[in-house]
Amino acid sequence: MTYRAVTSWLVLVSMLGIMLLALSLSTARAADRKVLFEEFTATWCGPCVPVGQALSDLLNNYPDDVAFIQIHGSDSYTYTWGIQRASFYGLTGFPTIECDGILEQVGAYPSSGQNYAIFQNWLNQRLNDEADVEIAINADLVNEATHAYHVTLTVGLDAGALPRQSRIHLVYVRDHYPSGSHYRNCMLSGITSPTVVSLTPGNSQIVEYDITMTNFSVPSNLRLVAWAQSTNGSAPAEVYNANWSAWPFEPSMPDCNENGIDDADDIAGGTSGDCDSNDIPDECQIADGTAEDCNNNGVPDACDIADGVLEDCDEDGVPDSCQVAEAYAAHDGSAEQGASFGGGDMVWLTHHLQNPANGPILGVTLQWYYFPADFHTTVLLYDDPNEDGDPSDAVLLSSATVMCDMPPGGYCSQENENGTVTVLFDNPVEPGASFFIGAAATYYSSHSPAALDTTSPDTGGDNWIALDAAGNADLENLAGNLVLAPISELGLDGNWLLSGLALSPPDCSSDCVLDIDGNGDVGFQDLITLLSSWGSCSGTCPADFNGNGTVDFSDLLQLLAGWGPC
Repeated sequence: MTYRAVTSWLVLVSMLGIMLLALSLSTARAADRKVLFEEFTATWCGPCVPVGQALSDLLNNYPDDVAFIQIHGSDSYTYTWGIQRASFYGLTGFPTIECDGILEQVGAYPSSGQNYAIFQNWLNQRLNDEADVEIAINADLVNEATHAYHVTLTVGLDAGALPRQSRIHLVYVRDHYPSGSHYRNCMLSGITSPTVVSLTPGNSQIVEYDITMTNFSVPSNLRLVAWAQSTNGSAPAEVYNANWSAWPFEPSMPDCNENGIDDADDIAGGTSGDCDSNDIPDECQIADGTAEDCNNNGVPDACDIADGVLEDCDEDGVPDSCQVAEAYAAHDGSAEQGASFGGGDMVWLTHHLQNPANGPILGVTLQWYYFPADFHTTVLLYDDPNEDGDPSDAVLLSSATVMCDMPPGGYCSQENENGTVTVLFDNPVEPGASFFIGAAATYYSSHSPAALDTTSPDTGGDNWIALDAAGNADLENLAGNLVLAPISELGLDGNWLLSGLALSPPDCSSDCVLDIDGNGDVGFQDLITLLSSWGSCSGTCPADFNGNGTVDFSDLLQLLAGWGPC
């Protein structure tokens, strides 16, 4: 079908003046109605541009009140449904704009502002006529490969309304297509034989359609648009109400795990757990982050704790076995100095001994002293095979790269919150009894990537540094760098602001120092031990409760005050 273009511009000055006066007396308000605008357009139609721009602006300004589709004709975006729709309205040319099936404009005013005034006035008129029909849109994915959806439309009539028949339409559109700000919600496909339903007051009808979305390249721009319209065979035919839904579409039933089964049936049948009885499958809460599952057993931690599967002795909601802490750190958290040696590659390391109470190393917390955001830093974990505290033979166990979260040109430093970052390794790592935590970076002479806490002396020689030319640092063989030495040999003293994160269960054991024999009671055996230790003592002296170097009446009074179960 070929249509003729309307090339003349509409100049209806008196009508426009009346409409502008109406606009000054009324503005669009929120309502339960969504007003359907249908624009018949073509890519070759010059007068269509200001109309399309006006309707695009209207949609932007009233997204909750407007349902909008553009229907192309005689161009490469023309589809069968659009041809049928043009015939329904008796289309005579482009652009033609239909509003709720009863208001029409053929042609265009020269500016988008003039057209906008007309359409906004139509919007006001229709919103002031409250809708008595409601439409809900739900869509279930049937075939992911073909993007086929089963669409369920729930159409209801208010209790106080008159019964009627209505034809239920559905199309799918792609927003911002073709390119150009005046192109919005291009109609791609529609139901060519829409269902007619008999609506009765206070009741709803279910209408189901199947639709395949062939143009799925930008799914976030896809929309479903549905409306209930008079059953007239041609225009005018009032649209009782419309609605639209953006991808991803709301499914017709709760199916958070997308297995095609209602969540309630999954729970009732035992396919999904619901340990907290909130009608949401446990696996979905874990997947979306609303529940934690630190032991990966498929059960939210809160339920594991409540059921006694996991302990939470400090009652912080985190299972004891999953507690993470900066378990390996010799600094006080504050940097007084940065390290810089003229630019190049630098590796800075701290030596630690494994604490048997801690679990594997999960990552590293790093603080930069003054380092640009667009430079990378690699955090490192090394084993110390011979356990001598010298990284010359260190074996690299794991690494991860990070960049400071600052705008380009900004700097990460001890003076801003982005100067400290926690980096996790891909997998937890269990080092040997002696190991090194480190970081490596390429830097310029004006940078100081490594932050040093100088108020905590490096008494054990546990802080090291490796230096080489830019791009030459050997992270696999630290001894192969130009410099590898304790920081004291380079005139520095302190501890690098590097911390090893580890699983670190809390110690919730009872600290009952009065129970000398550890049997759970402060009793006669403890009293005998105290009396036998009376007087000054040196070394280990468990009966010297106040630590003054003497077992005396003060200690005796403490023991008697704590008499009984401990």
